[in-house]
Amino acid sequence: MSRIFSPPTPLSTHVPQPTHKIFLFLFIPLFSLLLLFIPSYSLSAEAPSVKTSVWPKQATLGEEIFLFLRVSSPEGFEIAPPGHDTDLLPFELKKIDRLAPSVKDGRVVETYKLTLAIFELGELTVPAVPLDFSGRRGSGRVLSSPVKIRIVEVARHPGKSDALRPIKGPVSLESSGLRQTIPGVLAAVLSIVLAAKIIRRRLRKKAADLESLKPPHERAMIELERLRRRELLREGKAKEFYSELTDILRRYFFRVYGVETLELTTAEIMSALREKGIPKTALDKAGAVFGSADLVKFAKLVPERSIGGVLEKEVLGVVELTRPEEESPEEEKKK
Repeated sequence: MSRIFSPPTPLSTHVPQPTHKIFLFLFIPLFSLLLLFIPSYSLSAEAPSVKTSVWPKQATLGEEIFLFLRVSSPEGFEIAPPGHDTDLLPFELKKIDRLAPSVKDGRVVETYKLTLAIFELGELTVPAVPLDFSGRRGSGRVLSSPVKIRIVEVARHPGKSDALRPIKGPVSLESSGLRQTIPGVLAAVLSIVLAAKIIRRRLRKKAADLESLKPPHERAMIELERLRRRELLREGKAKEFYSELTDILRRYFFRVYGVETLELTTAEIMSALREKGIPKTALDKAGAVFGSADLVKFAKLVPERSIGGVLEKEVLGVVELTRPEEESPEEEKKK
């Protein structure tokens, strides 16, 4: 019985490829792509943020509108303020003020106050404002949020009306007693009014306000002490406290330099004081007080109570740096 032999199976010619080469082939492109995104991610994570607010929310034609841009960025960033050529149509950009910066939780907060005007009616939108910045990883641009505002016509006085009032007929005086009583009542009322005016005038002369006879720096310190005793910050009345604090500084500048500060904006006051030659240190302190108060009054910021005490010291510092020199008795006699 013969055996049948099958030919041997030839060896396979396929050579397996090393798996590590395939892994490197896929990993290198993915790693390169990841490197491209890492810088932009870091920059965006550290990029400044902008909070936008407007005051008032409803304004009349031609009324000034204040747009506040609060830019928060890590320390080391430089923020370029918006330019005067910034397009905010249909609003007109009148001026830009930079308020005193602050540092909170390792971030610098810079606030820009843009004064706008508008001469259109209706529901309008203040467009976004671009802000350029540069940091450790590069530069970029952030945009503020558009803000809606309502513009209305100039409001009429609430007590006035266009309607014609009916003409009242004459009052008949049939009783002779009533005719005799009216002159006496009128005479008594007139006497009381005259007596009240005389008494008031005498009281004003008596009061001649000893405080008004004091020099400006002493009056400012008296007003500061009076404000401190009211404890407005303890009662949560931050806006009232900061308004009175800036009014004390405004009145002081008026008494010393003759600048009509009560009718001027913060930027106009600072410009007028520079022209008067006020020391730069005092000018910086005054700018910090006015800038912080603007944030409270217009941007509705509620700072910590300790900030109020710091600003009181800033006002005292301004007074000490700008107080007029007291004249000697001999110089007063010469005058």
